[in-house]
Amino acid sequence: MIRLRMLVILLVLPFFFLQAQDKIERVKEYYKEKKFEDAVKILEEILDEDENNAAANYYMAIYYLNHKRDLDEAEDYMETAIENDPRNAEYHFTMGNIHGAQAREASVFTQLFDAQNCKSSFEKAVECDPDYIRGRVALMQYHIQAPGIAGGDIDSAKVQAEALLKLDPYQGYLGYAAIHASQEEFSKAIEYFNRAIESDSSRQDAWHRAGYLALRMNEPDEAVKYFTGMTQAAPDNPNSWDSLGDGYKAAGNYEKALASYQKAVEINDTFWISFFNAGTMCEKLEKKESAKEYYKKYLQNVEEGSYADRARERLEEME
Repeated sequence: MIRLRMLVILLVLPFFFLQAQDKIERVKEYYKEKKFEDAVKILEEILDEDENNAAANYYMAIYYLNHKRDLDEAEDYMETAIENDPRNAEYHFTMGNIHGAQAREASVFTQLFDAQNCKSSFEKAVECDPDYIRGRVALMQYHIQAPGIAGGDIDSAKVQAEALLKLDPYQGYLGYAAIHASQEEFSKAIEYFNRAIESDSSRQDAWHRAGYLALRMNEPDEAVKYFTGMTQAAPDNPNSWDSLGDGYKAAGNYEKALASYQKAVEINDTFWISFFNAGTMCEKLEKKESAKEYYKKYLQNVEEGSYADRARERLEEME
């Protein structure tokens, strides 16, 4: 009788495993389509059958981290995922992101604890998979941004950047650019941004970061060149055109800045910051009514924040 039961279990387990795997693939598709509630229903079905399913717990953690912003719930699901798949680098990377978000929202008394947990999780991700690029990038950025008391260390950041050079030269060059920028060695940072662009001009990050660094260096014409490259690398990204607008604005070319912001809105009519930016350019060009329309459109969709406050102030002054 016992042998019969064992045989049934052995036959049924693969069926449940495949069924869960199929459901996880559907969850991935729903996430891509931003059908999060539909995805959660499937995840709950999986967890009702097996509360320790690592993948289901992972995707629930992603849901609570990115969409519900419930960090405690996200951490609980992520802990279960890691307990059941402890060598999964992506799981430790995600836990690091959760702890990082907790550190940003924590009181001064718990912030250091959360920050150190963030660092430990990124280190664990790299330990589990030394070729895991996202883990190394995250660990490098942590060392650049965190204070020494929380374990930040530029030399350790350089170790990660050097490792990235071997795995993905583009990411390695971006890493060294970020390191030099953090030390206010801007010319060296630009040099590494250029190396990243030379290694792969089809990726937009280097164009974007170099452009804003050029603005910080008060070199708007150089910024326009980088942002133009970004529009070529990612022509369907409204942020490419919004950034180009920022470059033209800094260069004093308000007509081209307005055209760039309008292009961003044309690509994505929910990219609200471009409505605000277009309003500021219309003011510069003495197109008062158009400016008012852009500010009103922005405020219809973004009611709070510094830009919303500024939009209200400008509308009041123009009425």
